[in-house]
Amino acid sequence: MDRVEPGFGASDRAAGLPPYATSVSEAAVGHADRAPVFSVRYAVRPRRPGRTATLRHGFGIKGTLSINGDFVTLCRSNGSEPRSFYRSDIFDIEFHGRRIGFDLHVTPQDVQRVTLKTRHVDDVRRIVERLPAQMTPAFAAERVALNTFPQRLVELTPLP
Repeated sequence: MDRVEPGFGASDRAAGLPPYATSVSEAAVGHADRAPVFSVRYAVRPRRPGRTATLRHGFGIKGTLSINGDFVTLCRSNGSEPRSFYRSDIFDIEFHGRRIGFDLHVTPQDVQRVTLKTRHVDDVRRIVERLPAQMTPAFAAERVALNTFPQRLVELTPLP
């Protein structure tokens, strides 16, 4: 994976747009380019640990996820206002089984953790293929440590 440092600001966005859009019109994403829609349960919480850290595996919202161009949209199943954000604001993707988690860098001070649970394991692969492979330096170092741990353990404690 290529590592891209999280950059904040409007360098890759149209001037005057907020860090994340609350909704995206069809004109903005293109009428003819239809994105696949995935049925998910999801939660969006602050990244910093706190009282809600014990609920990190709780998926309180039933809805859909669509990735269309530069936007990712989470829609609630009750039809309320969808939440859209830029693909470039997504960092540190983790997935296992039917679960996907990533950090959403809204501003330098506001990093939110988005967790998704899909209906099918195949949906996880299809979603991850459409998300950017950006990592923060701390996450990249953690990945390297986890991937090299078995090899380092064998080197330090060889079997007779």
